[in-house]
Formats: sequence, C-alpha cells, structure tokens
Amino acid sequence: MGIVGSLLLSTALAQPPPDGGVLRHAVVVGANDGGPDMEPLLYAERDAGRFVDVLTQLGGFEPGQATLLRSPDRDELDSALRHHSALAQANPQDLFLFYYSGHADAVSLRLGAEQVPFADLKQQIRDLPSEVSLGVLDACRSGEITRIKGFKVTAPFATEDNLTANGEAWLTATSADEQAQESDRLQGSFFTHYLLSGLRGAADARPGETGD
Repeated sequence: MGIVGSLLLSTALAQPPPDGGVLRHAVVVGANDGGPDMEPLLYAERDAGRFVDVLTQLGGFEPGQATLLRSPDRDELDSALRHHSALAQANPQDLFLFYYSGHADAVSLRLGAEQVPFADLKQQIRDLPSEVSLGVLDACRSGEITRIKGFKVTAPFATEDNLTANGEAWLTATSADEQAQESDRLQGSFFTHYLLSGLRGAADARPGETGD
C-alpha cells in the first residue's frame, strides 16, 4: 500500500552552531512498501515523520538538518547520505543519526523492490566523517546489523555539549531472528511508539526533575 513520498533535502550546507556546540543532523527513512513478496506496512512512513518531529522539537536538531525520506529508492537514500557526509565534513563536531522504519529480511533493508544490504548501510554510515553516529532500525530481523562487528556497552555520550566519545551505536527493534510489529490502536509500530514516548519524557530518570 506504500504511498510514494517526497525527498526533502536542504540545499545548502548548515553552518556550525552559533555557540560552537555539536551539530546534530539526521537521515530518517520510512518505507511502507517492502516489495512484492512482503505485506505492505501501514504506519512506517508515519513513524518516520513522528521521529523527525521529536528530533526537531526536543532533540536539538534544526529542521533543515533532519532529512525525511518517505518511500525513497536506493539512489535517493545514497544522495541523502552523501549530503550528510558533506555536513559532517563542514563541521568540527557533529552527531549523525540514521533512523529506518520499514521491512527488512535476513540481510538487508527493503525499499520497495530494492534492497539495502546491512553491510553496505553500515559501511556508508561508518564512512561519514562524524564523531558519533547513531543508528535506529525499526524492522524485522534488524538486530542482524550488530553481528557485522562486535559491540560493547559504554558510558552515555548523547547529552554532552562537547562530544567526548567517538564511534557508532545501533538500537534495533528486534534481534536477528525476531519480527517487529505495528499496531492499529497505536497507529504505529510498538517499538517506535515507546521509543518516542521515552524521548518525550517517559524515560526521564526522575520525571519533572532532571529532564534528561
């Protein structure tokens, strides 16, 4: 049932934050259509729009620095990642975030009839000259991406005014052999719904006090 969406890209490189802080920028993808062999999703593209709303309203991302892609093809995704690579190159400190909501199989994300292998996606994001890269995948079997290279728990870093960490982290809706689910009642996926609820305050360590 996928609705063909539009590619929203800012046309000029963002300037460094006026306070000399961290540039936060993102590519956010929603794809209801996973190809002819998969049942279309209902809410993946809506979830992507909601995710951008939280980034720009609460996460310190300027609207022009959060690229929203609805039902993109592989060329549009590659173009967006190249654009954000240039953003990272132009800013001394940056945090890049990639979010995907849609279908996946055992080895790749699905953009309609096209596939984006997990290994290719990881390499593309690793090639960005960003100090910190975060990946969030809301898809079946998305945990497979963490098997490509080992990961370990580290100290928090996303709340710092100056980045003290360097590297990448991935948050996935499922393990490598699990299914992700969406809900008509929530009008979105369970994973993204509760993730966004947490980011809007439900996950605050001490609600009403720290605002972290």
